[in-house]
Amino acid sequence: MGQIAATLSGAWGDVIAVHGMALADALLIAAGSADGAVRLYSVPLSRDDEPTLLGSAEMSKDAPVSVTVHPSSTSADARVLVASSEGMIGIFKCASADGEEGELTLITRLESEAEGFASGCMHPDGLIYIAGTTDGSVVIWDLKTQKVAGKTGSVIVTVTLPRTTKVD
Repeated sequence: MGQIAATLSGAWGDVIAVHGMALADALLIAAGSADGAVRLYSVPLSRDDEPTLLGSAEMSKDAPVSVTVHPSSTSADARVLVASSEGMIGIFKCASADGEEGELTLITRLESEAEGFASGCMHPDGLIYIAGTTDGSVVIWDLKTQKVAGKTGSVIVTVTLPRTTKVD
């Protein structure tokens, strides 16, 4: 049975969205909570060190539905997270010295004609952000140009499972 490695604090409501990224000596954890805020934590892999809240920001009046640590967040001066809520998608940069609390600053806001966002994720190369919308479509952004690269109509998810063969 596993043990609790760390407890992160700071949220003023239910934590709705969480995403983590492993670094050489720590985990970066992004969290979005019902109070409408996003937070970025550093959780050292050494049990001797305490987790640090690197920064937080007010997302919007709506609670974030997804948060993603950007793959480029491997150095202390380039901690970036992307968060989506019902009303917006924001890209935030963390301005903090290593191990000290700083601020998450909104560096850009992605716009779309979609009514709202229900989920989102980052492509592993960090150049594409994909969001599911409340109108049943999927919107794909090119983060370099900050423009919509594609949009689908209503999506029905299909899962294909491999056939299993009984072995005697």
